[in-house]
Amino acid sequence: TLLQISLLLTSAPPCLDLKHGVSGYEVVTKVLLGDLAAGEATGDIVANCPAGKKVLGGGVIQGGTFVFASKSYPSPTTAGPNQYTGWTVNLTNVGTVDLETQFTTVYAICADVTP
Repeated sequence: TLLQISLLLTSAPPCLDLKHGVSGYEVVTKVLLGDLAAGEATGDIVANCPAGKKVLGGGVIQGGTFVFASKSYPSPTTAGPNQYTGWTVNLTNVGTVDLETQFTTVYAICADVTP
């Protein structure tokens, strides 16, 4: 809705020039189920925006007792400075068992940004 978009715009990263317009608001998710071995194993999960869209924000829901999100940040690309097109979360399994039944979800809030 318009209210949701305007709230997002007030908290958009300063690297995005939003004065010309935003459209095509979309929330993209990436779910990790298991795949993180026990004993301090770490890994990144990335929720990527569809081609041509920029990331306005993002976050994570940790799905287990032994999952720790140490970093949560916009994913840079090789296209140049301030070209963020996804959201990355770095996870660590601090438990003593593999995370076969625990899940983590990463969210990327994406939109078309008109220059």
